[in-house]
Formats: sequence, C-alpha cells, structure tokens
Amino acid sequence: MLTKKKSTKILVTGSEGFIAKDLISKLKKDNYIVYTLDLKKNKSKYHFSLDLLDYEKIIKTITIKFDTIIHLASQSDIEKSLKDPSETIFNNIIGTLNILKLREKKNIKNLIFASTIYVNSDQGSFYRVSKQTCEDLIIEFNKRNKFNFSIIRYGSVYGKFAPLSNRINKVIEGFRNNKKQMINGKGDEIRKYIHVSDVASLTIKIMELKKTKFKFYEITGKKPYKFSKLISQLEDKTKINPIHYNNIISEGHYIKNPYNKTIYPIMKLSPKNDNTVNKILELINNKWKL
Repeated sequence: MLTKKKSTKILVTGSEGFIAKDLISKLKKDNYIVYTLDLKKNKSKYHFSLDLLDYEKIIKTITIKFDTIIHLASQSDIEKSLKDPSETIFNNIIGTLNILKLREKKNIKNLIFASTIYVNSDQGSFYRVSKQTCEDLIIEFNKRNKFNFSIIRYGSVYGKFAPLSNRINKVIEGFRNNKKQMINGKGDEIRKYIHVSDVASLTIKIMELKKTKFKFYEITGKKPYKFSKLISQLEDKTKINPIHYNNIISEGHYIKNPYNKTIYPIMKLSPKNDNTVNKILELINNKWKL
C-alpha cells in the first residue's frame, strides 16, 4: 500500500489510545512523519486536538495532505455501548464518516480502519453494529471515488496503557498488588490474546504491503487460551492467587467463538399473479398528479 519514505506523512486518529501510542512510537522509529488527532490536548506541533464529530472544524484545521490515515479513534467499550447505544453509534459512525469525507476532500490515497472480530458474530452489542456500519461506509465511499483501504479486525489486545476495562490488564493489576479480584464469568472464555506491540508491528506490515488482493485483515494471537488455564499458569509462576469468578456472564461478549453470526430465515412474499404491465398502464391512463 505504501512505500516507506522519510517524507511520508501519516495521520493517526485516537492517538491517546493504547494501541495508537505503541503504533505511533514504532512509526516514528521507522522515520515516518506522524501527525496525531485526538480529543485530548497535546503540546506537540504535530497534534490536532479535534472532535471528529465537528467536520467543519476538521476541514478548516487540517490543511496538510497526508499519504495515509490510520483511523483508530472509536468508543470501544462494549459495556458502555450497551448502556448508551447513542453515544457509541454517533461517535463511531459519524466520526468515521467525517474521516472519509476528509480523505475525499484532501485526496488522501490510503486509509487503514481499525475494526473488530466482533463483526463476525452476534456479540459485541452496539459496538459491533457501529464497526460493521463503518466497514460498509468505507466500501461505499470507495465505489464512488477509488482509494486504497485496509480494514483490520483486531482481536483481544492487551498491553501497556490499556484501560482497566481490558480484562488482561485488570488481571495484571491484581497480580501486581496481590489483591483479590472478582471477574465476571466462569473462566471458560477462550481468546487468542495478542500484545499491543505485535498489533502495532502487524498494522505497519499491512500498511507497507505493496501489492495485495486483500482489503480485510484479522489480527489475533497465535494460540487460543482458556482464561482460567491462563490464570492458573500465572498463579503457578507468581505464587499469587488474586482471581475469583462470580459466574455472571458479561452481556455482549463471546465465550468461545467470535464467528457465530446468525443467518435469520427470510419469508419471501409475492402476489399470486404478475400484472406489472397492466398495472403501470392503468396508472398512465389515470389522470393523477405526481
């Protein structure tokens, strides 16, 4: 997608997020010129403190023509999306729409969009719905004005700067402080966990692909772990036992398999006989106003 040059300008949205921080660090080490965008303020001259919902301000403020936009900004907390669907849908969908309009207006040739493996499932609540809609928006914008895009569906990412809503980081906090923690579920959840550093490296690898037939990518860990077994391994190595389960299943999260989207049956209905031509002629002959 992109040839590496010292003059290559990249805009990373959601730059205060934990995936973005690692990605930005690696991009800079690779000599890319990195600009950032986030609601949070930053003293860097390469940072735009902007609300992605304010399209007019975005257009007026961003005058640079970037080579690539890496769009990571989103509301990604599934529990939060359950409680407040409007905020998730509005921020994620309208924010992405405005990024697509910016790309079109400035003729930016490359876009990388951070999606989720939840789009393959019935889980993920309104967060999944918003990401699926964003994927569809990208495809439709590409139909009317061709550009290079990559949609990356991320799996269960953990690492430095992740919020405590991130289950693995919550576990790390428990081990560090030797504090008992009550975790939702039974411990039978299966995930392919992946460190944020690997996610950043693989995202850059996708960005630098020169010729590929792929538009969709999935980044997950190599090995599936049953959560309780992973915790047991950590407890054996640390001699700390901070994790307990409350057997409450977290709504919106998959247990073993994210690839379980339901195909609903459709009842197809039609009139008994086709009379299309006569019906249209009847309308032509009737003097009714359009």
